[in-house]
Amino acid sequence: MMARAEVVWQDHTGSPRVSLGKLEDLSDGGLCVRVRDEIYTGAKLIVRIPLGSFPGTVKQCRRHGDEYVLGIQRDTAERPAGG
Repeated sequence: MMARAEVVWQDHTGSPRVSLGKLEDLSDGGLCVRVRDEIYTGAKLIVRIPLGSFPGTVKQCRRHGDEYVLGIQRDTAERPAGG
């Protein structure tokens, strides 16, 4: 499942950031996104994908070439909301 994803988060200074990437996997509990920015473990974020958007927490961030693969846990077990 490769789809565009927009990740909205705050860096360590509290500045808002937006990272564009690709959705690699989606489940009821979380998802996997590939982005160009390293986003620290524990960061709270909002992921926007074609199915909708939802809040989550970065549980894993590992480098893969020039990109980072994020393991994100949804903050709720609900389906993504539209928008």
